[in-house]
Amino acid sequence: MTDALRREGTQANSLGPSRAARGPRVGRHTPGSDDIRVQQAREHAAAAEAAKHQVAAHLAQRDQLIRRLYAEGTWSYARLAKALGLTPELIAKIIRPQER
Repeated sequence: MTDALRREGTQANSLGPSRAARGPRVGRHTPGSDDIRVQQAREHAAAAEAAKHQVAAHLAQRDQLIRRLYAEGTWSYARLAKALGLTPELIAKIIRPQER
C-alpha cells in the first residue's frame, strides 16, 4: 500500500463514519429548547408572521374598495377620508399610487 493510500485510510478511520453513514441526529436538541418559553416564543413568532399576511390582505381589500367607491364619482377624497377615518392624503395615495 502506498503512503498516500495509507494516510487516507488512517485519516478516514480516525474520524469515524461520515455523517451520512451515521444517519440523522436523534434525540439531540438545542439547549433550552425544552423550556416552555421557547415554544411560546416560537408560537408567537408564527402568529406574528401570519398576522402580517392578514394585514396585507385586509389593506389590499380596503384599497380596492376605496378605488371602486371613488370610481363611482359620488365620493370625493375628503368624504372618503372622513367616512373611513383616514386622511385625504392617504386616500390620494391609494387612488393614485405613485408609478415606480
